[in-house]
Amino acid sequence: MKHKKIAITGGPNSGKTTALSVLKETFGPQVELVREAATMIFSGGFPRQDNSRAHIEAAQQIIFVATKEMEELAEQTSTAPLIVCDRGTVDASVYWPDGPEAFFAHMGTSLEAELARYDAVLHLSPPSNPAFYQSTHVRTETLDKAFEIDR
Repeated sequence: MKHKKIAITGGPNSGKTTALSVLKETFGPQVELVREAATMIFSGGFPRQDNSRAHIEAAQQIIFVATKEMEELAEQTSTAPLIVCDRGTVDASVYWPDGPEAFFAHMGTSLEAELARYDAVLHLSPPSNPAFYQSTHVRTETLDKAFEIDR
């Protein structure tokens, strides 16, 4: 079955996960959700004790590969006509110490190739009102850092 695939992306706390929940609640079995790999990895115990280059690079490589594998699994097994991804393979690049181009070169791909994996990419921005921004045990960025990542 050929699926349409959409990635919902954007800075921390921009409403991606909430949007996916609403889509699933509204459209039920017509939508297959691919959860955010970073949340699963960091919630599962991946070490975040420092912001060393080694930790950042290891985490982003794992997130990229896990995201790609989960998307491919959904494409192979889902009967839903629409696959919606909480972030996509492009997202890990914005956290790479040397920038997105270096990330894609390191991973043996390109921005264009990764964007071509999706029929559409929706970008959501973090809330401009600090009262609506919430950190969690997984989302550790400040609001200022969220806007920096969002750019």
